[in-house]
Amino acid sequence: MKRAASIVLPLLLLVGLTGCGPTAVRDDTGAVATAGTVDAFSVALGDCVSEGGAEASEEVVEVSQVEVVPCAESHDSEVYAVFDLADGEFPGDEAVMGSADEGCYGAFAEFVGAAYEDSTLDFGTYFPTEESWNGFDDREVVCLLVDPAGAVTGTLKGAAR
Repeated sequence: MKRAASIVLPLLLLVGLTGCGPTAVRDDTGAVATAGTVDAFSVALGDCVSEGGAEASEEVVEVSQVEVVPCAESHDSEVYAVFDLADGEFPGDEAVMGSADEGCYGAFAEFVGAAYEDSTLDFGTYFPTEESWNGFDDREVVCLLVDPAGAVTGTLKGAAR
């Protein structure tokens, strides 16, 4: 069970952790209360993700575990949208990446409060691989907001930058 991850301009590597740390704890509202790892299929809208200092890369990487932290702590990205791709046969890696990027682009301005072209922020995606599409009926795309200047503390919702 793996999901692919990519970032759009500039391309950054989103690396999933391999279960090295404790499991994250969520509060009654579903928000991350204690930092830890979650299965890539358990990443949720509003989660803040710590990539552990991953270096920039154009490579697409499969992830199975993701490090999440309370958004009040320093983090590298924030889940700002989640949506499903259309059912059917796996359309191919390029089509999945294109649809993921298009959907995340479309949700960007509403969350950030500024158009992508006018923003200093960027986004990345977790999207289904052919293996997860066929083996686990995975159609979910996770959109992650990223500040290319580095880690942030707190939410970027409505940042308008």
